[in-house]
Amino acid sequence: MYELDPPYVFEQFMSTWQEEDDNENLEKLNAPNEWFDCLWPFIKDTLDVKKEATIKENLLITIYLHKTTEMRHIEPLWLFWKRFGMGKRALERAIASFPAGLPSHFQDLFTKIERDYEPDRSTIESLVNTLVLDKICPPMNGSEMQGFIQNATDFLGKMKRAPYGNLSCYEFLISEPLIADSMAIGGQTLPHAGIIELVCIYATMRQKTSSADEFLRTVFPSEAGPLWENVLSKHGKKIGIAKTINSLITHIEKNAQ
Repeated sequence: MYELDPPYVFEQFMSTWQEEDDNENLEKLNAPNEWFDCLWPFIKDTLDVKKEATIKENLLITIYLHKTTEMRHIEPLWLFWKRFGMGKRALERAIASFPAGLPSHFQDLFTKIERDYEPDRSTIESLVNTLVLDKICPPMNGSEMQGFIQNATDFLGKMKRAPYGNLSCYEFLISEPLIADSMAIGGQTLPHAGIIELVCIYATMRQKTSSADEFLRTVFPSEAGPLWENVLSKHGKKIGIAKTINSLITHIEKNAQ
């Protein structure tokens, strides 16, 4: 389960019969981001649900929702899913494993993410750190990473200022759902976390590094039936087309006020 650290930590269970001398150790081990403590209410909610998927497949959807909403640990769904070696059928089974009427803890997550999620510096920073850790972005030292994150954040600002018809480019991108209708549990579409941030990161890589093309091919691979095409809507899939995303970035750079 090392793939989940960060944002979670995995700690040894400490039982209640341990000696008083162990209190200090107990405090150290009870971290607020201990994975089981964070996820148990959601696991408990689905214990009695008939599973179409394996426990792992079902749990990964739960983890994705929780880490995105509560921990602002941001990445696109298909990159998260592939990180665990999972494919299209596993994702379909995982989604099918949730009941039509979502338990209250899950409903709360969707309410919160709809209210609170918007791409900003913190979400870009979260995704950059994950992409570097997963070796999708090249390694950077501390000052290089902060400069990169700032440049990507500046591009997000340009995206919000550059006009696209009567909208800004940012407003145009989110004017239609980015995630496919099929990527929904209990009638709630999974969040489009990380997608706008990917555009900002790629735009920055185009200016700063020679590995931008490789980055784009890694994030949006051209293999037969790529997972990202299943996750994204018709509108969202346009972002994964090299010609389209490069034209959009060029338009933003030229037209930002």
